[in-house]
Amino acid sequence: MRSLSSKVLWTLILTSCFSSFSWALGEKEAASVFAQAVNAYHGADYREAVDLNERLLLKDFVSPAVYYNLGNSYLKSGRLGKSLVNYLRASRLTPRDSDLRANLVFARSQVENYNSWPRNSVFALVQKFWSAEELQWIAFGAFVVAGTFLLVALYAGLRRKRVMIGMGILGVVALYLLGAVIFQVVDRSGQAVCVERVEARFEPSAQATAYFKIPEGTEIKVLREKERWFKVERSDGKVGWVPIKSVERI
Repeated sequence: MRSLSSKVLWTLILTSCFSSFSWALGEKEAASVFAQAVNAYHGADYREAVDLNERLLLKDFVSPAVYYNLGNSYLKSGRLGKSLVNYLRASRLTPRDSDLRANLVFARSQVENYNSWPRNSVFALVQKFWSAEELQWIAFGAFVVAGTFLLVALYAGLRRKRVMIGMGILGVVALYLLGAVIFQVVDRSGQAVCVERVEARFEPSAQATAYFKIPEGTEIKVLREKERWFKVERSDGKVGWVPIKSVERI
């Protein structure tokens, strides 16, 4: 029994070492491919840059830099919709990046009749500067601070009123941040971009009557899916059906 346990232990150790080694090799390969993509972009070979960045994403090497470079490459290739998709994906991970913001603003300015979605949420301010993952950690930190404050206050024998006020303030901050995370996840669940110019129809059928046109690069919300069609909403509230192939979720 002891011998079997030793074999299992060594197997786990070797497997772990092999996995770490493979991960390191994967990271090294990804860095090499990304460097090639950057060089291709600077060499004006935008199609090659797109292919190399897409290869990284297919292998699950996801990062703001990959999305950003891919957005730039698509923009230079004249693929406005695909460019916006990747800029928006990058902005979810690094909302404070000034270069990314500038390129996103420029790309949006190229969209025909662009209209932004209204952002009237009470969480808009924090969502502008922090990603959902960062907000989760900040909210967790606020809960930890609140718990620590309670323990210290009880140990120090502070007055109950002061303890309640302190806990109330920290609790409100933590709940606000947690609410921002939840709202962000729900709000972004249907966000998408039209990657080609398309006509929205009254019904999910190519024979249905056309309702309104959606230019390439228009940011929309996917409401539901039926067969090969998406029911989408435009920023002005108009709703129609478009082929799935014309839309890419963020």
